[in-house]
Order: sequence, then structure tokens, then C-alpha cells
Amino acid sequence: MSLGKYLSITRTDIALIVATVIPRGEAYPVVKTQQRSSYLNINLNIVWCSMLLVDDQGGSKGKRGTILELLNPLIEAGLPAVSAHLHSADFAFTSKDGQDIGIELKRLDGGSTDLTQSLMSGRLSGHQLPKMLGPKGSYDRAWLVIEGQWRHDDNGQVCVYRGPRKGWAPIKGRMSASELEKRILTLELCGGLHVRYTTTRRDTIRFIASLYRWFVDKSVSSHTSHLAQRDIPTLTPVSDYRAFYMKIPGVGYSLSRAVENYFKGGPRQAWCASVAEWAEITTGDKKIGNKIASQIVSFCRGGI
Repeated sequence: MSLGKYLSITRTDIALIVATVIPRGEAYPVVKTQQRSSYLNINLNIVWCSMLLVDDQGGSKGKRGTILELLNPLIEAGLPAVSAHLHSADFAFTSKDGQDIGIELKRLDGGSTDLTQSLMSGRLSGHQLPKMLGPKGSYDRAWLVIEGQWRHDDNGQVCVYRGPRKGWAPIKGRMSASELEKRILTLELCGGLHVRYTTTRRDTIRFIASLYRWFVDKSVSSHTSHLAQRDIPTLTPVSDYRAFYMKIPGVGYSLSRAVENYFKGGPRQAWCASVAEWAEITTGDKKIGNKIASQIVSFCRGGI
């Protein structure tokens, strides 16, 4: 899917904007191509990168509000952001592996209750969500960022801070906090939106920057921190063999010494051992037993 079909600007416009926005020497993920200018009859080096597109109607005061509230802070955060007219979402970019990412920003605080208004009117779920995700959606993945501070009163109604005189007051429409949270859960679990809560605009800018970098700096398949193995802390040093045995499900720290003493031939012997051999291993005055031994052998055989 290409973002170009959902924008009111052309790829040439994007290329020329990129060439003017990216500072010289900045290490953005770019691909350089050459294009010949029909006006100047010279070759131009055009720098292509994944631009962060900011909807020019996303601010509270129209296009000028977008520049002051969203675009400038993102550029100051080091992102190649540019204003554009998006047909859905407030922010959009393409990941390194070609996925289109959309971000919708909703506020819920004393200055704006756009989130609850869009939920009660059905605009978010009935109009904006289908344009972001699904068969007619513009994006492969989409986030809903909820910005602002809110709480609930003794009656369970959503309240926002209205200033020192009014304090915390219920919002118009009197939506309960429980109803709000359930509607957000439905959008997340049934509608496919990822939801992120931020407190201030500064938090929002930081999250958008982090999300952009996560998708653009590496392909999704290159992120492997969720696959890291857990190292079990010990008070006393252990051998490399014992550290290996500790990571086998069912062994752990308490049985690892007995396993190391039993299999003098090392991990290869342990890996090829039968259930009966594992069951005979004794720690203190107690044997491992057939149940745990079966689990360990199943793991060694690739059954877990």
C-alpha cells in the first residue's frame, strides 16, 4: 500500500520537500536518486526518506495551529515532518519494510473533550476508524493517542480540570468512566487500534518520535528484544554447564548442581538422556521423578 494515493500531494512534491527539510549530514534512512529538471536543465540529487506527514487540519486553530502545535515540535524533535492534507489520521508515515502507519490524536482535558464527543457521536468508530483500518482503510497499522488528564467523580462520571474556580467538573454528555474505558477497549480489541495514553503535548511528541524511529530505523522483523533469554541471578558463581542446565524448564537453580554432577559428559549427554536417566537424578534425598523428567526430555526433543 502506498501513502501517495491517500494524499493531496504528489511524490515529486514529497521529494522536493525532503530535499529542503532534511539538514545536511543528518543520518536519516534515505535512498538517493537522480532526477533531471525540465526547467533548469540540470541534474538534481533528490533525497528520499520516510516523511512524517502531519495533517494540515489537525490543530485546534486550523493550518496555522497545526504548524505551531504539532509540526514545529516534531521538527524540533529531529523528525523529517511536513504538513500535508491527509484523508484520515493526524499523522502518517511508511515503515522501513513498507507498512503504512497512521496516528489519530484525541484530547480529553479541560481544553478539549474531542475524544468523548467523537465516541458519543459515533464519528470515531463509524467514520474515522473505517478510513484508517479495514478493507477501505488507508493504513496497515494505526494508533489512537489519547492526550490529557481526566478522572472520575463519586458518581463515576468523567471529569476534567476547568481551572482554579471550577476545579474538576463533569464533561458535557455525562459519560461515565466505565463506559469510556469499555468503548476504548472495543476500539482496541475489536477494531484493531493500538491505544496509547499521554498526559501532555510533550509526551505526545515523544511517543510519536519513538514510534516513528521504531518503524523506520529497523524493519519489524529486526526487532528481537522480546526474544532475549532470561538469565537467572545467582549469589555464587556457576559453571557454564550449570548455567546451561538452569535454563531448561523444570531444572532451574535448585536442580542444576545435581544435573551437572550426574551428567559428567556435559550437555550433549544430558540432551540425549532418557526419561529414566533424568528421573534417577537425586537432589538431597529426593529424586526428580518421572513427571518432571518427562517434561525435561520433551523439551530436549523439541516437544515444548
